[in-house]
Amino acid sequence: MSENEPRLYGLSQDKPFLVNIQSTNWQTMRFKPPPPNSSIGWRVEFRPMEVQLSSFENAAYVTFIVLLTRAVLSYGLNFVIPISKVDENMRTAHKRDAVNKDMFYFRKDVFTDCSPADVAKCMASGKCERIKCSNIQDEYTQMTMNEIFNGSDDFPGLIPLVKQYLNSVDIDIDTSCTIQNYLKLISKRASGE
Repeated sequence: MSENEPRLYGLSQDKPFLVNIQSTNWQTMRFKPPPPNSSIGWRVEFRPMEVQLSSFENAAYVTFIVLLTRAVLSYGLNFVIPISKVDENMRTAHKRDAVNKDMFYFRKDVFTDCSPADVAKCMASGKCERIKCSNIQDEYTQMTMNEIFNGSDDFPGLIPLVKQYLNSVDIDIDTSCTIQNYLKLISKRASGE
């Protein structure tokens, strides 16, 4: 960042311009600019949920988010959709029983044009071809929470992606069992159980 860039981003003021914009636009994540005179770069902070009823539920969601970020980084996943669709998803999510009755915008293809069976092979190899759509509307569609989290014939699902990532790392049996119980809870919540 050059010496003029902090002023461009509003970082030299008491209330940074970027922070003001973020607090009104993005409810589930926040971009964190690098501290002055630091080489750590920009960061993304997830803010996806409220406190759950039990410690187990809190641990399940926190663990899932951490593992999902690891899968995103490991496989180069791309969940980008227009911010207007994110806003529409937020409005939909506030409806009663939206998990069972409504659909949400989500990216059709998070990293490849492979079939679901080929996705597992692609993830295992770590070499997935990206395709570029000429029209952003071709890159997303509406899906149920169950489809987004648990997958469908057309979409691998976030939980299967996390499980595939877990298969690629070395974890002990106790940790694996705990994580599987966490993923089971999230899977059931996404399916409306």
